[in-house]
Amino acid sequence: MTEHLRLGAEAQLVHTLANDEILIAEGTDGIQAISTWSLTNDADPSPTTPQIAALQAALAKHRPTTPHLYLAAMAVLPQHRNQGLGTALLRHRLATTSLPTYLEASTPQAAALYARHDFHPLPQIALPQGPTLHPMLRPA
Repeated sequence: MTEHLRLGAEAQLVHTLANDEILIAEGTDGIQAISTWSLTNDADPSPTTPQIAALQAALAKHRPTTPHLYLAAMAVLPQHRNQGLGTALLRHRLATTSLPTYLEASTPQAAALYARHDFHPLPQIALPQGPTLHPMLRPA
């Protein structure tokens, strides 16, 4: 991981721990999956590098401007994939919100998972020097 990405991820994690919600799926061998959620995502940490500032600006253009729940990240360890952990994290959190929910899926496979949970695709975001993201919105 490049230094500017590491610094950005570190700043985001510190911000998430202080301001947002983290759900963890844990089994006998420890943490198996994690998701991070925030309300409206309007309080991103200050960018640590010009690259992070550019990324934040590119993503902000596509995000809803009305109040919403934002799924910032979800990850399942490779050895625990395809066991329903992502679905369990989604169902748990979505059951307790009355707001629309927005996310940016990083792969078509992830977008397919979210589509099964009533998320609808929005126009893709081609990041400069990065992947194409698949934004999705689930109505309230």
